[in-house]
Amino acid sequence: MERFADKVVLITGAASGIGRATAERLASEGAALALSDVNAEGLEATAETCRAAGAQVFSQVSNVADEAQVADLVAAAVSEHGRLDVAVNVAGILHFEDLRRSELADWDRIIAVNLTGTFLVCRAVMDHLL
Repeated sequence: MERFADKVVLITGAASGIGRATAERLASEGAALALSDVNAEGLEATAETCRAAGAQVFSQVSNVADEAQVADLVAAAVSEHGRLDVAVNVAGILHFEDLRRSELADWDRIIAVNLTGTFLVCRAVMDHLL
């Protein structure tokens, strides 16, 4: 199926897990991809797999919790592909520490990536999606 033919999709958290699986599936469905993650090695592996499936792929290491990096990612993705049609926010982190031993810094990092990162990406892509 080519349900995403002629669509450009930005995927955060694309280096592993759900993000990687999403990228691979959308590549097989004809999407052009803009991939992002903080894990450079995993991101490149995902990009290569998607290219091998025939997808046009742009990838950039970036931290979704950093406003400037998100702005740069979106600008670079649009520059590379000419537009964005879909954004998929998968970037996220977990912390498996006993709550009683967890540090506030751990909590702050989880909130920064999982919530603020999603907000920053949505805000940055909105004009392009509309």
